[in-house]
Amino acid sequence: MTTFNLMTNLGGVPTASQLTADRYQAYIKDNANYLGLYFPDHFSLNSDNPSKGFWMDGIPHSVDPRAFKLYYLPEDSEADNYSTWSESNYKVRNGKNVRGLINPNSATDTIAFVKPAMCWNGVANGYGGPKYSKNMIMNTSQFVDEYLQSETYNRVGTSVKFSHTEEPPATVEMDYIDGYTSKAGKFTYTYPVTSKTLYGKALNDKPTKIITQKKESIILFPW
Repeated sequence: MTTFNLMTNLGGVPTASQLTADRYQAYIKDNANYLGLYFPDHFSLNSDNPSKGFWMDGIPHSVDPRAFKLYYLPEDSEADNYSTWSESNYKVRNGKNVRGLINPNSATDTIAFVKPAMCWNGVANGYGGPKYSKNMIMNTSQFVDEYLQSETYNRVGTSVKFSHTEEPPATVEMDYIDGYTSKAGKFTYTYPVTSKTLYGKALNDKPTKIITQKKESIILFPW
């Protein structure tokens, strides 16, 4: 989930300009403020993760261009970096490619489904208790100029442009879909509280940009 929050919207490069093959188009979201499907009864809310409770049912409107070089999407067997080993293990462990969410008031009734295929996702950590018993579930140089000039905030309130140090607002109104009723709604998305972060000084100053954009790559790919 940390990678999801850091890379979503970071750089402001539209996903549609990165993933141009026909197989992706139906999954790419055209709304940069879309949070996903909201399942508060099946995903833990006991977390300070700002994306808690949401399942991204597809690919965000904008993702850091490095993401699709580092990771492949579930079931994207035509991706250059796809692992057939992972596919065989995924099928063995999970069986069906559609996962059901059981009614919290019932032991058997399935009230919603999530489809992992072509979804850029993460699930927030945090104690879920009884909820989880109901939950069945690098070459990017062509984007460098657009990426480096981006003032778009990722899910944790950081932008790429080094001279853009304006802090994000405390909250922003975003769109979502109720995972149980399929009704669209508005959600007040809360960025992390600066004083509660490990760094504790800012979300979008220059040291934060270095940590977000450099340390992430070093940790994941130290070579």
